[in-house]
Amino acid sequence: AALAASKKTGVPTAFILAIFAQETGSGKNLGTCVWSAPGVMREDNKRKDKTAFIAIMGELGIAPESKAVSCPFGGGWGGAIGYTQFIPTTWLEQRTEAKGHLGHMPNPWKLEDSIMTSAVYLKRLGAVSDPRNAACKYYSGRSCDNKTPLNSFYGDQVMGKKLSLEKQIAESIAKGEIKN
Repeated sequence: AALAASKKTGVPTAFILAIFAQETGSGKNLGTCVWSAPGVMREDNKRKDKTAFIAIMGELGIAPESKAVSCPFGGGWGGAIGYTQFIPTTWLEQRTEAKGHLGHMPNPWKLEDSIMTSAVYLKRLGAVSDPRNAACKYYSGRSCDNKTPLNSFYGDQVMGKKLSLEKQIAESIAKGEIKN
């Protein structure tokens, strides 16, 4: 899925996989909170995440209560969805372009769809030329910095994962285990 997304968007495969690893432990943690619990999803003048979540679920024909979302962390908001932990309003902004690559409406709880939608968004954030800052923007909406709340740690962690994954991919290609 990451290789296909890379070929469509130009975002490096290892970087896409690094975001996936950072966000959900490569699919191990998709969240444990209920979307409607107080403080989980933002719904105010800045963002309408509950409204967006209901729209996504309706579009996909999925009962909102059937999917867990991320819990609030460190005083922030929760409510991120799927394998690559999109805020619902951000998912809605990316889904049309991802649909063009996939041929169907993407579902954040389908791995291939989530990976493609992340690659589309990461490209938009500048991942092809400046992956570290794109990672920080993916996490917090801003380039890497040391403001409060901190976000540069995220870009650094993703870049460390990217380097490790690049080595693993190169080794697998050399062994003939995967084709590039």
